Parts: sequence; C-alpha cells; structure tokens
Amino acid sequence: MRIIISGGKTGGHLIPGIALYEEARSRGHDVLYFLGPHDNRFVITSRIALNDQEIVPLGSLSRKLSLQTPLSLLKILGAFGSTLGKVRRFHPDVVIITGGYISNPVALSALFLGIPLYILEQNTVAGITNRCFAPFSQRVFTSFPHTEKIPRKKAIFTGNPSLFATPLSRPMARDFFSLPQTGICLGVIGGSQGAMIINGAILDLLPFFRDQGISLIWSTGSHGYTLMQENGTLPQISQDYPMVRVFPFIERMDAFWGACDGVIARSGATTIAECIMACCPALFIPIHQSPDDHQKKNALALVQEGAADILEEPKIHEILPAIQAFLSTLATKRHSLERLREKYQRSPEKTIMDIVEKERKHQQGGGHASSVE
Repeated sequence: MRIIISGGKTGGHLIPGIALYEEARSRGHDVLYFLGPHDNRFVITSRIALNDQEIVPLGSLSRKLSLQTPLSLLKILGAFGSTLGKVRRFHPDVVIITGGYISNPVALSALFLGIPLYILEQNTVAGITNRCFAPFSQRVFTSFPHTEKIPRKKAIFTGNPSLFATPLSRPMARDFFSLPQTGICLGVIGGSQGAMIINGAILDLLPFFRDQGISLIWSTGSHGYTLMQENGTLPQISQDYPMVRVFPFIERMDAFWGACDGVIARSGATTIAECIMACCPALFIPIHQSPDDHQKKNALALVQEGAADILEEPKIHEILPAIQAFLSTLATKRHSLERLREKYQRSPEKTIMDIVEKERKHQQGGGHASSVE
C-alpha cells in the first residue's frame, strides 16, 4: 500500500504522524511524509527517511477571521497547486493527516484526486483543519472517547499515537540523567515551543525544590534556554541546584517518563497521551485561551478521572500551594492513571493501521466500509 501522511509545525502534530509513519513502514508500506518548511528544526523529524520527506510550501496562517483571511486562503491555494502534483505522482492509496494548516493542501489534494482521506485528531476539540475535512473523510481517529466538532459517525476512539509509549526503567532513567535513585523527581515540560510563564515560576521555586530534596528535569524550550544562557542563569543553576537538569528540548522522552514521579506541564494532546501510557501524574497548566479552550478541556479529561490536577494560567502565582497539594496525592493519582490506561489503546498506531489496511482491502474487493456509530 502507498500512504501519504501529513502534519507538522508542532510536536503535537508531528509525533503521532511519525509514530504512524514508523508503524506503516514496519509493515512494508511505501510512505511519503509531508512536512512544514521549518519542521526539520525538530530532532524527531530525523526519524523520517530523507527520501520519504516532502515540504509543503506554506508559512504561518491566521486562525481568526480578519483582513488577513483572504491572503491566508490564497497561500493555501498556492501551496495546493504545488502539492497536488507531488501527491498525484506518488499515487497513494490513502492520505492521512494529523491536522494543522500544513495538512490543508494535502487533504485538498486527496479530495481533488478521489483518494480516501483519514484524520488523526489529538485534542478533545477538533482543530479547524480537521473539523473542515472530517465530513469528507473515511474515518476520524480520536485521542479521547468523546471529541467535539466532528461527526460522531466518523469517529473511532483509538488513543493518540506516540513515539515514547514505553518508558525506561526507573534505575536506567535516573542513571541517564545522573540523578539519585531515591527521592521524588519532577519533570517540567512546556510543550515543543516552551512556556515562558512556567519557566519563570519554576525558576522562582528552585530553592523550594532543593529544600525538599526534589530532583528536577526541566525542558525550557529553545527560546527559554537561550535566554537563560544569555543572562547567566544556567551556570548559576548548575552551581546552586545540583539536582536540577535543564534542557532546551528533551530528545529521550522514554528516559524522561521513566525518571519522573510527576510532571508540571502544558496539556497538549501528546503530553496527555504519554502521561497515561507512563502512568505519570500531572499538574497541568493549560495555555490560557488556547483555540476552543482545548488545552483546558484536555486537562479536565484527566482531572475528572482523579488522575491529574489543574492550575489555570492566570493563577500562576498560586503554583507553590498547587505543587504542594499535587505532591501529597501522587500515589492516588498514579492508581487512577493505572485504571484509566486500561480504557485507552496501548498501541494506537497499530490499531489505526489495522483499520486502514482492512478498509483498503475491503475497498479493493468492491465493498464499502460500514459506518461506525
């Protein structure tokens, strides 16, 4: 089978797409992956063979209706013109998108050429691209049991594919970061872009973590890391806080999840999925006013199960008591996550590929895939 996958700009779109790419390649399928112009800044894109990469010539677009909207539509149509030829030459059997504006020209090409389209939706509320194309898709694979703004008859709950679903053992993970085997270790991750408001709050709390004997693995984002280099903060942290490890971006997330007893994090879909798979409790600080408030809704999916806490960004000044309360309930949250994990697919990428292969075989046999209610 020949497959095109598209999704980029953020780790939230790239990681599930690349996980599906690797699963498809392992089954012997030919796969072409359409990336954004700047996506190779993410180290994880090196997992896509260079011969399997294509670039969608499309820069950033405004999400809101404004005077820029006609220009955004023209940009999409321009990228569609060049993408259509690449899709036609590859002659795929199916096209799979993970959302984001990079996916627009690829999805349009699939519809124009009559190629079956499948969608991966990572959040509790479908993004603009996915909700626009969902009515024309074969299936929408969802990360949560209930996802807003897509046709229910199209949705199949599979969970969110991840590249880091199997953590390292705790001893190996703690050794990897040169941290003590005993005591609590917390992770801090602000998403693939970093989060300046979280970085500032954590920096102020370093004396607290040291006094409590808590180790820290801290992903600041590249911009935050550069600022800390320029103002001399990093050498000071190394000198004064020997159990704190600071990185611009953590490549070995399997070691991260294996080492951490809990995380302080944004609530993007990939983070949610990996918390569940690793049974790692989280104190979520959602992006304030994210599109459709999806980050808060993502977080609440775990909070309502007793598996996480939430601190809304405008209340960041209350982070210390929030962390203290979070630490006091780590064990009960971990038990809740263990129960919750049973509701989620252990290998979403395998489930998704099984469905795509079965439906493609059915279509080749002249039948039609049945609706999923």
